[in-house]
Formats: sequence, structure tokens, C-alpha cells
Amino acid sequence: MEATFGRKSPDPLPLSASGAARHLHWHHQHAAEATLHGDPEGPGRGGREAPLRRGQQQQEGGRATPLGGGFFGGWFGPPPAMPLLDAPTCLPLAQVNLAENGITQLASDYAENELELFKKTMDLILSSENGFASSTAILNLADQVKPKKMKKVEAEQLLQSLVQSKWLQEKEGEYTLSIRSILELEQYIFRHYPDMAHKCHFCHSLCIQSQICEDCGTAVHLHCLARYFRTQAEPRCPHCKQFWPHRVPAQS
Repeated sequence: MEATFGRKSPDPLPLSASGAARHLHWHHQHAAEATLHGDPEGPGRGGREAPLRRGQQQQEGGRATPLGGGFFGGWFGPPPAMPLLDAPTCLPLAQVNLAENGITQLASDYAENELELFKKTMDLILSSENGFASSTAILNLADQVKPKKMKKVEAEQLLQSLVQSKWLQEKEGEYTLSIRSILELEQYIFRHYPDMAHKCHFCHSLCIQSQICEDCGTAVHLHCLARYFRTQAEPRCPHCKQFWPHRVPAQS
């Protein structure tokens, strides 16, 4: 430590166990976010591969990924509180501990180009009108991923793995985010897709399969909307009260 006018600088205050855990979690998430967005000051600065250190694992192809980091990242500073989720399948409300989210699991289970394809799949899902992405559209992106292109057969195997691991749901060749992804990646999606991600007017969680008011932009889950309109004389926006132009979803 540097001395000032002959006086010894004070030692840093010790972190409590919980404080140290939060600091370590933030460090891992910050490193991962730098990787995701191509931050030149992030891990592996200047395009050089950083040497393996304690807390890193070797992946196929000789690339090293920090445990708890990887392609996806978390938040700068203390993570915000996660709201309770009214899941699309009307499962009981669940509260997620952000210190144990899916970012770390994805980073440790999948290679960088596989995570790139998963991110592109999320792009398709979140930008679609119905919250689904076709297998054809996803496979057509396989040769665009970096740092290594994927063959279509490899992309198909990845989609199967993501479905088996409950990150994606598949229905008749169409893919959407699963309950697990919505729970564990919700805050990541809200941060990095601010123009595409919407909160449900009723349950305040991430909308994937939803309808949006053309007048005020209010978004509502299909199942929340069905329950709401069941008690209304005519379909009107729950926020601005203008006529609801979309087809009213059936109550499941």
C-alpha cells in the first residue's frame, strides 16, 4: 500500500461473509457482461487469451471461461429484487434468488458459439409477434455465430439440449423461452432488450406470449388477459380503457 506523508494507509474494512459473497457474485457477473458485449477492457484484453487461473475451467477448443461468468452477464452493482412471477402456465408463484441464477449455469454448460446461437434465438423470440421462433429461422443463423460457425446438425443438437435442460420449450417446430428461462433470465432480458421486453400489466413479470394495447402500449399475458376479460362486459384495455382490438384469448 502507498504511504502518505509517512503514515501507513488504513487497512480496508473486512467484508462480512454475505458481503464477500455478494462482491464475488458481482465480480463474476461483471466479467461475464464484458464478454457478452465485446468490452475491450473485459476478460482477455486486447484480444489476447488470458492465462488460466484458479476458478477457471478449460472448455473444448482450448478456450477458458471464468466460472460464474462466460458469455452471459448480470448487472452492474447490487442486483435488483426479482418480482414474483405469474408463470404462463399458471404455475404457483415462485421467487428467485438472484445469487443462484441461470447465467452461471449457461456459461458453464455451453461453449461460446452455442451461447451465441441461444442469444440469437432469444432475439427472434422477443422480436416476434407471438413469442415463438421457428426452427428454420434458428438453424439459418447457425453459420453466423462466432467465434466458430456451427453446422445445422450441431445447431439441431443444441436446440434439443436446451429443451432437455428446460431453457427452451418446443411445440410443433416452434421454440419459445421456458419457465426456467423466464425466471432466471428475466432481469438480464429487461436490461438488454429494453425495447422488446414488456412487463405484464397484472402480474408485473416478463411477457412472452402476450397482447399489447395499440393506444397506450400496455402489455398483458394471454392467460392474464383471458381471466380479466372473463369478468368484463366488453374488451377494453385495463389501463387506458380504449377498445381492445385483438382477438380475446380463450380461458385455459
